[in-house]
Amino acid sequence: MNAACLALIDAGISLTSFVVASTCCIMPGESQELVVDPTLEEQQKAESLFTLAFDGALKNIIMSESYGDFSQKKV
Repeated sequence: MNAACLALIDAGISLTSFVVASTCCIMPGESQELVVDPTLEEQQKAESLFTLAFDGALKNIIMSESYGDFSQKKV
């Protein structure tokens, strides 16, 4: 998603806003470590995985995707 937005900017296409996306995951175990921009291996081992995309100008969430088991307390 980030690459597509940057490609549009690089091509000189006029945009009213831009998109920023990020992925993070919660690792299993007692520590419940939060990993930002996880590797494929970390994603496969993760207890839960989250991807969010934001509108850069309005700062609204435009996409939210999650997999796995999690509670509001963990997030």
